[in-house]
Amino acid sequence: MRGVSLNKKRMIKILVFLSVIAVIYFITWGINWYQFYRNVDIEYEQLRDKTFIKCNDNNTFTIKCPDLFSFTGNYAISDDNVAIIIWTRPFSKVKEAIGVEISDESGFKIYRFYIDNEINYDEKNSTKFSIEETNAIETLLNQHRETVIHMIDKCVEEWKIEI
Repeated sequence: MRGVSLNKKRMIKILVFLSVIAVIYFITWGINWYQFYRNVDIEYEQLRDKTFIKCNDNNTFTIKCPDLFSFTGNYAISDDNVAIIIWTRPFSKVKEAIGVEISDESGFKIYRFYIDNEINYDEKNSTKFSIEETNAIETLLNQHRETVIHMIDKCVEEWKIEI
């Protein structure tokens, strides 16, 4: 009999501990969401669940709020040929990574890759491409470098992201 009550007490302690951890996690997630995403629906139109959009100056600005078990969303800007996605660190607006999506001249081939702080192709963090694709990416990035820089500047202005 005594063994059963010890196991029951131990199980209750484990359940209370897990419940406290879950409550702390959800409160922390809520604080992060409230601090960085609470007013997004004022200036932006809701596109779908947790994704908001605004169009101006021939650009589309998009905010993807974090999902329930994630602390990071992303901020994106796009035009007809180039899209920039910026992921920030949790609990801040400090850039974690910048992704670029560029289509080739035909518009049929789209490359998605990361760039570094100097707006160069970040081969280390990007998907592995063939040599030809890598050359095409570097050529397209050089052709669109001013556009990419301008779009990143617009992101910094719009969302106060630290690059």
